[in-house]
Order: sequence, then C-alpha cells, then structure tokens
Amino acid sequence: MDNPLLLGPRALTRTADEIAALTRAVARVPDLLERLDARAGEIETLLTRALRVGRSLDRRAAAATDALGDLQERVDRADAQLASAIARAEALEARAGELDALGSRVEALVTEVMAQAQAMGLLGESIAAQAEALTRQAETIGASLPTLTKAVEIAEPLEGAVDRVAWIVDRLPGGRPRP
Repeated sequence: MDNPLLLGPRALTRTADEIAALTRAVARVPDLLERLDARAGEIETLLTRALRVGRSLDRRAAAATDALGDLQERVDRADAQLASAIARAEALEARAGELDALGSRVEALVTEVMAQAQAMGLLGESIAAQAEALTRQAETIGASLPTLTKAVEIAEPLEGAVDRVAWIVDRLPGGRPRP
C-alpha cells in the first residue's frame, strides 16, 4: 500500500470530491424516505377507499337482490363493479409491495452509504493526523534551515582552497593524476 503522505494533490482532491458526493447522497436519504412514507400513506388511503367502495357495492347488491329479485341485470353490474374495485385494490396492493421492496433497498443503500461515510471519516481522521505529523516535520526542517544556510556560507569560501590542496596532493610523488 502506498504511503498516504506521498499521495498527490489529485488523489486528495478526488477523495475530497468523493466524500462530498457521499455526503450529498446521505443528505438526500431523509427526503427520499419522507417521500416514500407519503406515497405509502396515499396508497393506504386509496386502499381504504377501494375497500369502502367494495363494501358499499356489496351492500347495494344484497339490498337490490332482496328488494328487486327480478332486476338481475343490476346485480350483475354491481358484481362487475365490485370485481373492478377488487382488481384496483389488488393492483394497489401489488404497488404497495413494490414500494415496500423499494424502501428495503433504499434502507440497505442508506446503511451501506453510512458505513462508507464512517470509513471515510476514519480515513479523514488518519489523514489529518498524518498531516499534523508532516507539519511538525516541516517545522523541524524549517527550523534547521538557518543552520544549513550558515554552513553553506562557511563552506563556500573554502571550495577554492579545497581544489588547490587537491591539486597539490595530486602533484606529490606517488599521487594520482585527477581525471
């Protein structure tokens, strides 16, 4: 694994962008859950209405059969309307199941996003700690720069003397010629 201190600015920028994207995604989750909850409430209301309509049709059909036995045609229409209401209720129930499944998937995604956000938080803390250590090392190096500068200032005038001594040593008997 590469040393995190050696990561380039692009990698850090990309990591920051990914953290920001995850944060935005997590921020949208409560809104999505509220919308799903509102949608489920609407479906429940529609199911309740469909059941009332179905019950109402059933009562009407029974009353029509008792009161008007010779009006079989009306009873047949009431049965058709009841079947339609049941079909609608079943369709709404199927849709409610789909919404429930979608809610479960969203919940799983939220859990995954939260786990990733937590891991990113830990990574961010690690990066911050390493940045602090790097800052301390930079301060140490910065503190030693005046000493190094002074050493260079002292050694610079001696360069010519070192070259002359080397020239003399090369000319001594048994000395090696310089390349």
